[in-house]
Amino acid sequence: MKIKCQSCGATDLYETTDLYNPDVPLHGGMLRLQDPYRKFNWPIYDGALGDKSTPRFRMMCTRCSGYITRDGKLSIIDEPVHEKIEEDQSLACPECGKVCGSLAGLGAHMRVHKDKG
Repeated sequence: MKIKCQSCGATDLYETTDLYNPDVPLHGGMLRLQDPYRKFNWPIYDGALGDKSTPRFRMMCTRCSGYITRDGKLSIIDEPVHEKIEEDQSLACPECGKVCGSLAGLGAHMRVHKDKG
């Protein structure tokens, strides 16, 4: 999950790892840099933070030098996952064969045929 900087609002720098558990105190092993920043090997940020849990864990944002965490709390961004419809699973109009990218799009298109008839 993406992490939002609580100072500048940036969401493109950090994400949680598989070790993240909101029910335990935060530590450095729970966060990492997102791609493409991971390749820069910024040792003071990516996993080099102590693995020792602390209720006052604080992590600085590389963009604004503000804090990503405050009092051990993260601001998590839950983004909806949009699955791409494969061509063989596409939604085709039964009336004219037009291929739509979503069920909502097909429903809107079908109204065109309803209005004609």
